[in-house]
Amino acid sequence: MVWKNFPLPQHHRARLAAGVALAARSAAGDRAFWSVTRALFEPRALLDDDSITQALKSAGVDAAALLAASKAGGYDASLETDLRLAEKLGVSGAPTYFVNGHKVPGALPPGEFAALLGREVALARRVRGQGGGAVSELACGVSPATAKLVAKAAP
Repeated sequence: MVWKNFPLPQHHRARLAAGVALAARSAAGDRAFWSVTRALFEPRALLDDDSITQALKSAGVDAAALLAASKAGGYDASLETDLRLAEKLGVSGAPTYFVNGHKVPGALPPGEFAALLGREVALARRVRGQGGGAVSELACGVSPATAKLVAKAAP
């Protein structure tokens, strides 16, 4: 799984929240990133300084320093990289998933998403079992050049 940010401009402070989650990852790894991300994606999350600070504290990181770093634009370059990749891939909203090279725009019910992943994992196993080539190339037509582009854009 690869996570890319796509802070929508109409969502007040979405860019700040994305930067804060990246700051948490930088400071304390993936566990902190996911803790902050889950907290900030809660339906009642306001994305105000108090909510962001609480999410950071719950992740066990220095909330004041990471909020200040994000406000100062410390993660803007990473966010811009993600946004440029989204533009190249034709992403226009969030969430958008790519599963084995297939674009899946919009949120899916958990059961439907699990079924999709199950079908794709089964396909990947069948293709890989036939030998030769990367599963992404064989199953989805993803060229090595495209795979490198996505890998290069990863933080």
